[in-house]
Amino acid sequence: MKSIGEVLKLLAQTTLMEFAGRHASEDLILVEPYKKKRVYDSTSPLHVEATVRFVPRTPGVPYPAGRDSRSAILLDHRSISRLHAVIAYTPEGWKVMDKSSNGCWISGTRIPQGQAVTLAPAAPLRLGKAVVIRVFAAGDFFRYATGAPAPTGEGSTNEAAASTAETWRLSADQIQAAAAQAPTPEPLVAPTASRFEMDFDFGDEPPRGAPTLRLSREEIDGPAGAPFPPPAGAPFPPPPAGAPFPPPP
Repeated sequence: MKSIGEVLKLLAQTTLMEFAGRHASEDLILVEPYKKKRVYDSTSPLHVEATVRFVPRTPGVPYPAGRDSRSAILLDHRSISRLHAVIAYTPEGWKVMDKSSNGCWISGTRIPQGQAVTLAPAAPLRLGKAVVIRVFAAGDFFRYATGAPAPTGEGSTNEAAASTAETWRLSADQIQAAAAQAPTPEPLVAPTASRFEMDFDFGDEPPRGAPTLRLSREEIDGPAGAPFPPPAGAPFPPPPAGAPFPPPP
């Protein structure tokens, strides 16, 4: 994950055509803090605490989002589940599956849990009351971040590429403050004691190559307080006094 300051500095050093060409096979996932009365559309300014991740458009590669340190989109907030959602690119475009207890909303409408739902370009996906995620193509993000006009005809791309830093949606002070922030938060949850199950299957065909189930420590070692199996060759413990010996099968 890159801080928004890092990304805006990168945009200031390139043109729309160069940036879009460099990321021709990738999209950008923009993650911003959720604010109740804030609007998340093409007119809203970028949040100074936003982060960006470049992701390839490769079908079959899931991007889990949550508090677990194994998440591709690591989110540190009490309303976020360890595995809150899974985002993945499919032949039909980007899709998302809610895996949480606090829910996911697309453009204000809650999506059903455990079902793959289409995530349209730049559509705001809210996770709990913590963050809003939007997916952009590289060129669309350049226009959005710089305030450059959308293409309306021949020659419009050059006009968009010629936009200057005066059109940034953050002030120079905000860009410097964002760049000074750590681009990657520290892991919130250690992965050794939590189940991390994605059940990734966003296509119409049966699951193939889906991530396998990770067992929790309790499922491996048994419930807390349960006796650990004796080592090989150790004498089997005698039954409690007075207990009947089990009959043969």
